[in-house]
Amino acid sequence: MMNDNSLSVLKTFTRKLANCRYRVSLDNVIKYMQEGRFGYSIDENYEDVITNDFVFADDIASLIAHIKAIFREPHLFLKKEELVRNASVASKMDADCIKMNYRDDKLWRVRPDGETALEYAHTFVNEDDLAIYENRFICALIDLILDAVAKKLNDLCTAFDTLNRQILGTNYKHGLKAITYTDYADTKDGLPVLLSVHQPIVNVIGSLMRSKKTLFALKGRELYKACEKAGRFDMHSLKTTNIFQHDKDYNYCYVFYLNYLNKDPIITTEKKMYQGFMEVNFFTALDKLGYKPDEENQDIMVSQSAELKFDNLVFTKDPFTFDVSVKSDTELFVKITAIPDGNVSNVIIKTLSTAEIQKLKNFTSVDDYARNKNENLPYGITRYYVVSDYEETTDDYAIQIIPNKSNTLQKIMGLIKSCTLIAEGASAVHGRYCPVCGSNLLAPEGEDIICSVCETQYHIFNYSAKEIIWFKRLPKIDEENKGINIGEQVDSAITEDNVRTRTSIKKSFTAKMHQTSEENKEFYNELKNYVLEYKKVSSRVSFAHDTFSSSRLPKVRFAIKGKTLVAFFALDPKLYDDRKYFGHDYGDIKKYEETPLMVKVKSERGVKRAKELIDTVFDGFKKKQEFVPVKYKFPYRSDKQLLKEGLAKTITVKIRF
Repeated sequence: MMNDNSLSVLKTFTRKLANCRYRVSLDNVIKYMQEGRFGYSIDENYEDVITNDFVFADDIASLIAHIKAIFREPHLFLKKEELVRNASVASKMDADCIKMNYRDDKLWRVRPDGETALEYAHTFVNEDDLAIYENRFICALIDLILDAVAKKLNDLCTAFDTLNRQILGTNYKHGLKAITYTDYADTKDGLPVLLSVHQPIVNVIGSLMRSKKTLFALKGRELYKACEKAGRFDMHSLKTTNIFQHDKDYNYCYVFYLNYLNKDPIITTEKKMYQGFMEVNFFTALDKLGYKPDEENQDIMVSQSAELKFDNLVFTKDPFTFDVSVKSDTELFVKITAIPDGNVSNVIIKTLSTAEIQKLKNFTSVDDYARNKNENLPYGITRYYVVSDYEETTDDYAIQIIPNKSNTLQKIMGLIKSCTLIAEGASAVHGRYCPVCGSNLLAPEGEDIICSVCETQYHIFNYSAKEIIWFKRLPKIDEENKGINIGEQVDSAITEDNVRTRTSIKKSFTAKMHQTSEENKEFYNELKNYVLEYKKVSSRVSFAHDTFSSSRLPKVRFAIKGKTLVAFFALDPKLYDDRKYFGHDYGDIKKYEETPLMVKVKSERGVKRAKELIDTVFDGFKKKQEFVPVKYKFPYRSDKQLLKEGLAKTITVKIRF
C-alpha cells in the first residue's frame, strides 16, 4: 500500500490528467508536465515534490466560471406551462424574467403590420422554484470553496517575509523603533526586497483574491438566498441526478467536488494511477533527453478515469528511434531501433505493487521473475524492467520511483540511457573479444553478440564514419569491488592489512536447475531423455555438471552458465566452429579436456542441433526398444533453501587492495 504523501500526489496528478480527457496532443501533455500543470514540480534542490499553488488557483477560477453560468440560467422546478402567461396579464417581471423572455423565441409573434411583439411572457419565479436539489448543492459548494480559498490564502500569506522577520533575524531585539527600520535598510544598500511582482506566488494570490470576491458577490444573488432559506445541504449523502450527469456546468461542479473536495476521491485504482504517472514521466524524460515525437502521429487518448491509450508513439533522436506502445494495463512495450542499420532492441517496462515486487527477493534477477511470471515471454526481449515505489528494491533492473520524491525523472532518464548506451569501438576486435570483460567466449544471437562469461549483449553498427558498439544488456556491477558480480554477494567486510573478505554463494548444477527458467528445464528434460535412450549410457550428477558416460568415459555434459543451458561433447571443436553449431573450444580447461566442444542451447533449434551432436557422439550405439521418458522436476528453491539442503555452499575470498 502506498504511503499517504505519495497517494496524494498521484490523486492530484490523475485529477489533472483526467481533465485532458479524450484526444490530446502529446506535446501538450509534455508541456503541462514541464510547467507543473499537473499539480506538482520537481526541484533538484528539494528532496520532496513541490506542490504548485497556481494549479489550485486555476482550478478554482475554472469552477467559478461554471458557477456563474449556472447563476445566469439556473434549472427551475416549475414546468414551462406554469411559468408562461399571456403578456397582457403578466404584471410582475423581474430582470431574470426579462432575460428569459428574450432567450425564448417561442414566446414572440409577428403582427400583421410586420412588427414582432411578445405574446406570452415569463413571470417572476418563486423562491421554492429556485431551491431545487442541484441548486442547493451549488450554493453549498460555494461555501466549501470559500473556506478552501480562505485557508489557502492564509497559508500563503503567513509564509511571507516581513521587515520584522528580516530584522529579528539579524539579532535585533524586540521594541523596534522607526529609526531601526531605516538603519536596517541602509545596511542592506537600500530598500529591502519583501516580494517581487514577478514571482509566481503574486499571480496565485491575485487569482485567489479575485475568486474570493466573485464568490462573495454570488452569495448576494437571489438564487443563493433562496437556497439558503431551504436549510443546510447534506454533502455526505450527495446523489447523482440527471442534471448532474447531462448539464455541462452542473456536471463540472459535481465532478469537481468528487475529485477535489471529497476527502477520499475515487478516480481509478491506485495501480492505474501509478501506471499513468510513470507513462507521462517516461514521455517527459524522453523529451528532456532530446527525443522528439512524430508530429503527424502524436495524439493519445485519455479516458475519464485518466487511463492513457496509445499505440506506436514514435520518438526520434540520432542514432535511435523509440516506438512506445501499451502492452497491458501495467506494461509498456518499447521498441528501440538503431537508425543506421535498423537493428532492434525490445524492452518491457512493468509497474508492480509493493506486494508484487517483494516476490523479487525469491528470484536471482528481474529476468528470472519475468520468466516465472510470464511463461510465454515474447521472443527477442532484450531487457525486462520493473518500476515500483518499494523502498528496498536492490535489483539493477528494478527502478524505484516514489511519487512524492524528486527522483522520478532522474530514474527514468537513467533507464532510457541504459537502453541506449553506446561507445566507439572496432568490429575487428570486439567481434572476437567482449568489450566489457575481454573474454573471447562470444556467441552470435542474430545480429547481436553475447558474451558467455559476463552475459553482455551488444551490437556493432556504423554511424558518422565510426563503428559504434550498442550495449543492449550489461552485466551487474559489484559496487564495493568495482567488478563484474558473477556470483551473488552475501557478506563483505574490510579486515586488517588492506584485505577485504567477500563471501558468496556457489551453486551446484542441481541448485541452478531449481532457479533457472522453465524453458531451460524443458530443454534439459528433453535432451537428457534423448541421451538415455542409448544403451550402456549412465548419468551422474556432480556439483557442477550432469555427465553422461559409457565405459567410464565421459561423452556428454550439461551445465548452466549464467542463465543459459550449455552442453559439452566429446568431439573436436575445430570441426564444429561453423555458423551452424557455433561451437566453442574448452579443451584448454582441464575438467573439459575429454569433452572440449561446448554449444549453447537457447531455443528449439538449439535442441535440434544438440541432438545431432548427441547422435554423432554415440554413433554405433544401439537404442533401447522400450524406453519410457522421465520428467525430472526442479521446483523453485530460494538461496536459503538451497544452502539448507546442501545444494549450494558459501565461499570466502580474500581480496587485497
